[in-house]
Amino acid sequence: MTIERKKFLLVPLRESKPMSTPPLPGEQSPALAYALSMMDTYVSEQLDAIAAKTAAPPSPVAQLLQAAGVGVESRRRDAVKRLSQLTPREADVLGGLADGKNNKAIAFDMKISPKTVEIHRSRIMKKLQCDSLFELGRIWEAAISASNIRTPVSPVDHMIV
Repeated sequence: MTIERKKFLLVPLRESKPMSTPPLPGEQSPALAYALSMMDTYVSEQLDAIAAKTAAPPSPVAQLLQAAGVGVESRRRDAVKRLSQLTPREADVLGGLADGKNNKAIAFDMKISPKTVEIHRSRIMKKLQCDSLFELGRIWEAAISASNIRTPVSPVDHMIV
């Protein structure tokens, strides 16, 4: 960013009669007062010009954030639509996965075998078209982002269609 430089013609201020006494401490000479007022005017103009330039177009980051706000609702609707395909039992397994539990802990809580949890988990991954638990977590997070519920017991109970 370059600041436009103005050239000032510095003309010494001469009074018609010579100064008899120098300014007292704390007082400004007329030349200094003139220079300070000119600098103040110049700095004000430059700051106004900079503010006008930066305020005109929104930054690329601001544009991305605005676009992301629009995409959040569509991702939430897509996630809810995908999660509505799950059976209540699969939704319970997904709730356990979302809580960070492993297969054995989920099986113990649901009073089923760990092998059954693995089967439910693989069906969840196929129905939701996920290749990893990370993707599954993103879908879960998108689906519950609109509600104020932090960790629902079952995503089917809290889905908004």
